[in-house]
Amino acid sequence: MSVIRFDANVPVEVALKFDGGKQVKSRIPEAPDQMMYTVCGDDTIYVPLHVADQITQLGIKRAELMSICKRQQSGVTRWEVKRISEAAEPARPEPPTMLENQLTRSIEQANQQKAQRALVAPAGLQSTQAVNPSTPNTPNSTPPIAHTVISKIMASALIASIDATQEAERYAHSKGFELEFGADDIRAIAATIFITASKQAPYPADTPNAGGATWRQ
Repeated sequence: MSVIRFDANVPVEVALKFDGGKQVKSRIPEAPDQMMYTVCGDDTIYVPLHVADQITQLGIKRAELMSICKRQQSGVTRWEVKRISEAAEPARPEPPTMLENQLTRSIEQANQQKAQRALVAPAGLQSTQAVNPSTPNTPNSTPPIAHTVISKIMASALIASIDATQEAERYAHSKGFELEFGADDIRAIAATIFITASKQAPYPADTPNAGGATWRQ
């Protein structure tokens, strides 16, 4: 622990460790009392009582950064106290990025379409095969979307993430333990795929792997 000195016309930035200080006798004989403060870092400062009044009037509390300057000009000394910042506030979570918002919406749409297909596909599959077994099944879902290059890569990343997590869940089940991926996991995996694919050569966005879901453009 050391005493911080105030040189003339040199601002000193400190933050109080405690609210308030302690009035003490000056080491100089017959000099007025001083206010002693402990600052962050366990150093101490000694200031005149009228400087302590300025700190009190400004409402400066512990952990608030302030500047104290002993200004001297033409033989006149004037103390100046300024608040630099408020006390540190708890960190606030950063808002989601545009990519995260797009991925979230895409996952929600994919989950909704998946749920709809799960309800409609069995009956539609049986009836179609009964009428014409050689005719391939085509889902009667939403019309084709006019994709941009970026949206193609993003959609492919989401499809790959969903297929990969489902395959991993099935494999884990075959080994005797349960593994379940949520929307956050799918979004995180898709974001990684999207970022990697964006940095590489043209990405085969419309060519599903064997066993994957066909993506109609």
